[in-house]
Amino acid sequence: MTTAAEVWRGTWVVAYRELLRFVRERSRLFGTVLQPLLFLVVFGLGFSGIIGPLAPGVDFIQFIYPGLIAMSVLTTALFAGVSVVWDREFGFLREIMVAPLGCSGIVLGKAVGAAGVALIQALLMLLIAPLIGVALDVGIVLAVIPVIIILAIALAGLGLIIASFLRSQQSGSCSWGPAARPTSACSCSAA
Repeated sequence: MTTAAEVWRGTWVVAYRELLRFVRERSRLFGTVLQPLLFLVVFGLGFSGIIGPLAPGVDFIQFIYPGLIAMSVLTTALFAGVSVVWDREFGFLREIMVAPLGCSGIVLGKAVGAAGVALIQALLMLLIAPLIGVALDVGIVLAVIPVIIILAIALAGLGLIIASFLRSQQSGSCSWGPAARPTSACSCSAA
């Protein structure tokens, strides 16, 4: 029987590992900001000239920015399952399963770690927003943070469920697309 302390310890250890891996990989930190900004440049600046005359008075960059934050959270959280497949292929998952940690703590730790990384990405996007002309209200930012956390944990859970059925990263590349496409379309329509 797994105690609450074992679940908490497993959650903390695995989540800390996920956050540490994110912070130590400079390319992930760079890609965190670069990908949404690239979408902002391509879609925001590219389509604003087309949509501007159709919707006068609407700042397209202001309109698309919440969807970009949602897509950033979605891709980070959903693809947390990729790390499970990676850990399974390289034997780390086997090592952590024999550790004195509860299985539920390990799964919850993966989800919480992915949610933490997604929250960091969203906060970076929110910090950059005023620099590119997106007006933010402190109340809205404080209200959106719990939504981001809940969304990230739910999508990380979905990614972990998908990853539990995969045996290799090659099979994962075929499985992530069908899961990511509908959810990314919903994140854009939520904007």
